[in-house]
Amino acid sequence: MANLTEEQKAAVDHYGEKIISAKNDIEAIRMLPGVYISHIGTQGELTLIREIFQNATDQLSEPNSPCDRVYIEFNERTLETTIIDNGIGIPFNDMIRIYTKNHTSGNYIKKKGVYKSSTHGLGSKAANALSETFIVESYRYDGEARRIEMHEGEAVTKTPVKIPNPKKIQGTKVYFVPSSILGDIDLKWNAVYNMIRNIIALTPIGSVIDFKGIDKSGNVNE
Repeated sequence: MANLTEEQKAAVDHYGEKIISAKNDIEAIRMLPGVYISHIGTQGELTLIREIFQNATDQLSEPNSPCDRVYIEFNERTLETTIIDNGIGIPFNDMIRIYTKNHTSGNYIKKKGVYKSSTHGLGSKAANALSETFIVESYRYDGEARRIEMHEGEAVTKTPVKIPNPKKIQGTKVYFVPSSILGDIDLKWNAVYNMIRNIIALTPIGSVIDFKGIDKSGNVNE
């Protein structure tokens, strides 16, 4: 082996200084979105919608969950998505952790006869990390409710904020708008609708899925 040059020796000695780590899970997803959701752009945003929608529909088969209905709304003009279910809801003390820490999931321990579409909880983290605005509201039957708001994956407040729940509704509401990190997005409402149709077949008989799609002309499709 030839003798190393001084430059090569310096490269060996200081190589570790060039190796960096993402500061947290959210930054890692934002650095390499394609690694986590396979696509960016239009297909990437559809993937994020599917991940949050599947979380909601999983509540339909969750043992002891009161969920029997899921609502989803997508607006072509603004790329806003809202998904609501009347299921178990998100534990208040865990709301920020659930949407920011990878490998946080309630599905690692499998229950006999229960087959959920989500497994490791990464989809919800990716949806948050790759959204300009990501808001989650969790409601409880006793009138309590909490809200977290994220911007570009980071929590606006350190703890969930208390919000009114006078009707004592139960469940979860998620609202999000994609980040510019995903690039150009031209997602149509009917693409979202077709994705929903493919998932409906996996939901229990009697489940109700309500959909509203708003096209670029402002027409409402239900």
